[in-house]
Amino acid sequence: MRLSLSVLEKFLLKSGFEVTNHCDAASGLVLCTARREADQAFVTYPHPLYEFRGLDRDQCTLRMAGDVAAIWGLTPEALALKALAEFDMPPQGFACTRCGRCCQRLGDAARGRIAPEQVREWEAAGLTRILRLVRRVDRPAYVFYEAWVNPRTGRYFKRCPWLARLPGGGRGCSIHEHKPLKCRAYPYDSEGAQRQGCPGFDHAPEFEVPEFEKKRVRAKGRPALPEQDAP
Repeated sequence: MRLSLSVLEKFLLKSGFEVTNHCDAASGLVLCTARREADQAFVTYPHPLYEFRGLDRDQCTLRMAGDVAAIWGLTPEALALKALAEFDMPPQGFACTRCGRCCQRLGDAARGRIAPEQVREWEAAGLTRILRLVRRVDRPAYVFYEAWVNPRTGRYFKRCPWLARLPGGGRGCSIHEHKPLKCRAYPYDSEGAQRQGCPGFDHAPEFEVPEFEKKRVRAKGRPALPEQDAP
């Protein structure tokens, strides 16, 4: 997986930052600001879910990585390793119980937007069964992608179409290895999880991490950074 604006934003959310967004009148961009109250550290960057025409996302990612690296006192390369390793790691004290509540109760689990980099990964992997439920929306200044859309009706599904019963019991994601970044990063903290009725923090001491999750974490290698053009 390559480093992206979305990965960096989720890493910041996992690190206690709060994100707000606003439209910048001068540039016409929708910008996000991630701020941490404890030390007033902040980073501003283009909204990860909008692909603005004429804007080099790789350069924006490199710039954001440099800004975040400065907060941690790391090189951009070391920060990339850290962000890719931690953006989807469960918070301390959490273990998924496979109840499926997040897939059913979170509003954007079935109707929301997907990062452009995620769509390109699915395209490169030839995952047409996923892509057929994704709709590209073109606007004069930007493009964004909506999921999950029923191709027969053109409307969002009422619940996540990938939620399935698991052979060993419980419910889980039938596209786990390729599920959206927002799903991989859930939950960011215990407060947000508990608002959705997630029991993962209550059962963490007794629950064993599934073997497929252990393999996925072990399989993570060196990150692919966006290439920087020579000056």
